[in-house]
Amino acid sequence: MKTYKITVLALIFIANLTNCTSKGKPNKQGEILSAAALKALAIHQSMNGKLVTVDGYASFCGAFSSVTAGKKNKMGIYADGFCEGDKLIEAEIDFADNQTPLTGEEERNYAEVDKSFKNSTIKFMTDDYQEVANGKLKFSGTIDYDGSNYHLTNVTIHK
Repeated sequence: MKTYKITVLALIFIANLTNCTSKGKPNKQGEILSAAALKALAIHQSMNGKLVTVDGYASFCGAFSSVTAGKKNKMGIYADGFCEGDKLIEAEIDFADNQTPLTGEEERNYAEVDKSFKNSTIKFMTDDYQEVANGKLKFSGTIDYDGSNYHLTNVTIHK
């Protein structure tokens, strides 16, 4: 009987811990940049460090794409579909590591891939905690120049 009570108390304690996460406030979205404005980024660096938003399809293109769970991985954002149309920009997107936090803010703004590893099967957890299938989404982040290239960092995902 004593073991039973201890087990029940332990389960109640664990259940309370898992309920200690909270939802964060929505993140700000930056100015929406057109394809022409994104192409101009290669010419001048006036947008370095600015918060911007890009509408497009997140895609891995090429035969040797891979991701590391729990890390940021660069994905191309394309204008017209998965690897179709102009490549607008690359974005550093967090990938799920399948670990549930016990406390703090619930995870959001990440991608999840399944074993088939197809662009069409990637799922995203948006900034407002919606799980959505990969499609045309808004990717908001800070423009970061790394030499002659630029990409989005601190990316938030919006429907």
